[in-house]
Amino acid sequence: MSSSRMSPALFEKMARDAFNKSQNTKARKSVVSIGKVRHEFDLYQEGVVAGGVSTSPWVNRTAKRTNNSGGQDRVAAELLWLHLCNSVKRKVLILKEKDMADGINHRFGGSGFFSPAVEVWLFNPATDTITHQSDL
Repeated sequence: MSSSRMSPALFEKMARDAFNKSQNTKARKSVVSIGKVRHEFDLYQEGVVAGGVSTSPWVNRTAKRTNNSGGQDRVAAELLWLHLCNSVKRKVLILKEKDMADGINHRFGGSGFFSPAVEVWLFNPATDTITHQSDL
């Protein structure tokens, strides 16, 4: 199956598995209580790591190449959940699209807002490789 036709759920599983293998973690999809609310993290290992996975591009793949505000908003919301999660040492965001990684880094990188920093990773399902891109 080509990576462009891969379902988001399969991409998420493959990305989580690649991250676990590369970082020697045992994160899985998990619902976590944060204060009085609950959030489902795409990868979570108590005390170790919490993270989200996104397949969204920064801009829409149309002729006009307009901003993908829906995808950008979902990633920003995930960053907020990661910021609120105090039960782990590491916080990660795994992305499929490099333009989303670049856009998020441009918007939030260097702000010092996230402590610990949110690690941004890129996963390529065609080669089953995951690479660290930046820290927010």
